[in-house]
Amino acid sequence: MQQCGVRLREDIDWRGSYEKPDGTIVPAQATRRGWIAAGETADQIEAARAKLDASMTPAMPDQVNLWIAELSVITARREDAPEVEALRLSAYRSRLSAYPADVSREALLGHPWRFFPAWAELAEVCDRLVAERRQIKAALERAAADLAERELRARALPTEGTATQTQEEAEASRKRRATVLGDMIAEMRAKAEAEQARQDEDAVRAAENFAAYRPKAAE
Repeated sequence: MQQCGVRLREDIDWRGSYEKPDGTIVPAQATRRGWIAAGETADQIEAARAKLDASMTPAMPDQVNLWIAELSVITARREDAPEVEALRLSAYRSRLSAYPADVSREALLGHPWRFFPAWAELAEVCDRLVAERRQIKAALERAAADLAERELRARALPTEGTATQTQEEAEASRKRRATVLGDMIAEMRAKAEAEQARQDEDAVRAAENFAAYRPKAAE
């Protein structure tokens, strides 16, 4: 961010205070809410956003397959029928595509798993690893909107308090609205994927039960 001319500082919510014996007032509780970003120009903000977007690139499917295969070797797990293994691999790979490549690898191979993790456990680790990047992305979005608003107000007519957007600003405003809409859609998709994950896990359990029952039926 600094290379792009963007400054980041932590967004701290201070609640309450107490007085020390020397009379100094000290905040009693601090809650970290994320990051606040600030830049001098729209180009600086956009450059920082481009760098951050690049860091969010997911891994290639074949690479994820190798990481999952390695994880299955170094953790304790029960062997399942081939169709169950294929379903599990596809389900994990599709969900890991929502995370950056380095986050997926760290969650799969950097975390000290003892048993092969359920998706809920793996997603919890991934979300924790990517949380700061998501917070910075939100901070950059707010900084871009604030900067555009300040520039618009700077050109406002002093008697009317209004200003006309340029074509570039109108396009940037449209893109910001599209980004907000995209975030809403992404949230809805995440909820749908979570529900699908639950259904997939039910399907895996059903297949496991079927695989366990089939030898008994053959006898």
